[in-house]
Amino acid sequence: MKVRDRVVILDTDGNRVAKGTVVNINEYREPSMMYAIDVDGYSEDVLFFGESQLLKIEKCCRCKKEYEMKYMYNGLCEWCKEYYEGRGDLYV
Repeated sequence: MKVRDRVVILDTDGNRVAKGTVVNINEYREPSMMYAIDVDGYSEDVLFFGESQLLKIEKCCRCKKEYEMKYMYNGLCEWCKEYYEGRGDLYV
């Protein structure tokens, strides 16, 4: 992960609780607090998380919706990939 990556924040049970943006990575902090995240809808300050509590997300280059990385294929979400492959005009 790097600064400005979009992420999903997980709770201790692995449930998705919020989305945010990585604003700082400090390798000198303990591993559970290495990433400073600007959480969407939380205006107070940044919150700190470890990598195990974060899932990187990307925006689909066709539909512009955000998806977790495991649902992306060369910049396309699963739905856009199947749709454009079926039409025969997939140029990514």
